[in-house]
Amino acid sequence: MRLLLALLLTLPLAVQAASVCPIGGGAVAQQAPENCVAAACSSPRFPQCTENFLPLYKSFSEADLVLVAQYIEMEAYESAVDSSPYLLAYNIERFLGGDQGLPYQLLLQGLLYDAARSYPDPVYMDNFFFEAASEINRSAPEYLPPIYAMLALVHLKTRNTERAWYFFKLYAEQETDPEFGARYQQAFDACQADRNSASCDPDTLFTQP
Repeated sequence: MRLLLALLLTLPLAVQAASVCPIGGGAVAQQAPENCVAAACSSPRFPQCTENFLPLYKSFSEADLVLVAQYIEMEAYESAVDSSPYLLAYNIERFLGGDQGLPYQLLLQGLLYDAARSYPDPVYMDNFFFEAASEINRSAPEYLPPIYAMLALVHLKTRNTERAWYFFKLYAEQETDPEFGARYQQAFDACQADRNSASCDPDTLFTQP
């Protein structure tokens, strides 16, 4: 279970390697180190252009760059530049219509590494829950318990206790590891008692000793 959770929280490593922004030619701010913990990450885990805020979350093809150049001129992009860079990356990926699972992974990473701008943003959270539902629909059965487990904690953190218990029960029905189940129960109880607890973080389930 811990391995599955780690895989679900791993952002693809094919980020755009660039010292100059591929659109506009401005500077690029480098990403936070891969081993930074959530509380210590002050920048996203992918490079980001400093002038147009373009997140370089993957290696864009030439065809991608043509579409991205069009998208960043749109009002939809301009209105979101002050949001989490993970939401910007998500919006671009949805516009490109690429990898089905990547939009969900981007938003999940944002909950972990940019909690201050993701959880309070209703647009961000609406998109996350939409993508989570899609992820459930396309996932193999063995991947469902960790998704349910994380969703229960996310709903607790956003104070939707009814949905949190719904996903907790789905998780409990399929959990086959009693030791992990006991640790998860402790995390769930701690998160329910304090929504600001580290037990509510999406990675708490595989970073526990």
